[in-house]
Order: sequence, then C-alpha cells, then structure tokens
Amino acid sequence: MNWRGSMGGKLPYLLLIPAFALIVAISLAPSTYSIYLSFTKYNININRHPVWFGLGQYIYMFTQDGFAYQTFAVTLEWVAIVIGLNYSFGLGIAKLLNQQGLKGKTFFRVGFMASFAAPITGVWPIWARILTPSGGLLNTYLEQLGLMDYRHPITWLNTYPLLSVAIIGLWSGFAFGAIVLLAQLQSIPREEYESARLDAAGRWSTFRNIEWPHLMPLNVVLWMLGIISALNTFNIIYVITGGGPGFASTTLYLYAFRNLTSGDYAYTAAISVVLFLMELVVAAFYIKYVWLRKA
Repeated sequence: MNWRGSMGGKLPYLLLIPAFALIVAISLAPSTYSIYLSFTKYNININRHPVWFGLGQYIYMFTQDGFAYQTFAVTLEWVAIVIGLNYSFGLGIAKLLNQQGLKGKTFFRVGFMASFAAPITGVWPIWARILTPSGGLLNTYLEQLGLMDYRHPITWLNTYPLLSVAIIGLWSGFAFGAIVLLAQLQSIPREEYESARLDAAGRWSTFRNIEWPHLMPLNVVLWMLGIISALNTFNIIYVITGGGPGFASTTLYLYAFRNLTSGDYAYTAAISVVLFLMELVVAAFYIKYVWLRKA
C-alpha cells in the first residue's frame, strides 16, 4: 500500500502538527490566559482564584492609577531616546566605515558585533566607575574641560536616569544597525556616486539624494524593530536603576514587573496587554508600509 497516496494532500499539514502544538503550548496558551487574567481580580496575597472583573483593571489603569500615566510617559521618552541615539550613532559609524580606502573594516565589524556577547551585569561595574559623581571619569573630563564645577558634580543616574541608561546601552544597541546600514550603503551602485561627483554634489546632497532613498526601506525595519525592542527593555534598566529614582526610569514593562512581584497577577496581565497593543500598532504601521511599497 502506498502510504503517500493514501495520505494524499494531508501529509504537509500533518507534519506541521508538532510545531503548531509547540507554539500553542509555549506562546498562544499563556498569552490567551494572560488576556483572560486582565479581565479578572487576582492577587495571590488576597484571593486564591481569579474573580471576573470585566474592564475594571483597564478602567483603573486609565482613570485612577497615576503611576500608570507616569510610566507610560517614561516609556515613550525611553523609546524616543533609544531610537534616536542608536540609529544616529549606528548611521554615523556606517558612514565612516563606508569611506573608500578605509582599512580594517572586517575588524571593526567583528568588534562591534562582539559587544552583543558581553552581558550588562558584567559591563555595568565599568560604567558605574565612569558615571560616579565624585571622581568618575565622565565628570572628571567635564571638569577638565571647564564644563562642570567639582563642587557640584552631576549625579547622572539621579538627574538623567533614562539618558544615562540609554548611553550605557548604546555600546551594544547601535552595533546591529551599524552593520546592516553599512551593508546597505555598500550595495549602492558606484555609478550613482560618480554621477553625483560629476554634478559637483556635496556630501549632504549626495547623502540626501542618493544614500537616504536607498536606506529608507531598511530604516523602517530598523525603527520598527527598535521600537518593539525598546518597549520590551527590562534587564538594563532593572540592573542599573531598578526603575528609580522613584518612578523616573520605570517603564511599563518594569511597572508590570513591580505588580507581578507584589502578587497582583491580574493588573500585571492588563499592563502586558496594553504593551502588546502598542507593539501591535507598530507592527500594523510596518505591514501597511510594506503593502504600500508593493502596490
């Protein structure tokens, strides 16, 4: 008996069952249960089982919880700082490495990508030494340049917590963007640069009229991935500031974690759903952009 013939066109679908079951078990089922919890009251320190609460958690979040508004604003600020720093620095590095005749490009690529391998827990002590208010390397340099009075040192993690954390994360965050932007720049036909040179175009004109249009499709991908990654940032903020001082660097992700550690699973789930919807909006913009390009 030909088992292939007996299975007919069902075999491809049957082969997908193990992978689909794994996705359901690991992703879909927990996500569905989390959405359900967001419509309940469930604090393990108060009640042993979820109690249906409808939209109560969301109403409380958007009308009564002042900390939720603060963390939402901090999240937007964090996303803007991270995307701005990582993209600008990555593009600048890519432009430098794209210069003709520059030697050691492979070395720099490997060096940049190696920053992904170092965990923040291992790098943080070095940055703590740099950002120390009294005697820290950064404040020392600012003092030598006449930009800071040693009697009034800048307490970076207290005064500029989000910016400080973003700068610390920059050493690894810009690397991926720099590498892919460099690859895109190197794929631009040299004839276009020659035409610009013959037309006596300057560097800014060449970048605006030749390089930027080629980079734009990739930019959208980098920005969308960067936004989603920034919304899900946890480890670097938690290790360095713990969300402080106060709620100054507490994003929605960290706020959800704070509620989780206090046992309020339902409110944690509601915050997670809001984060998911924010990421869904970003994904929708990206899908719309792709469709418009194909149209």
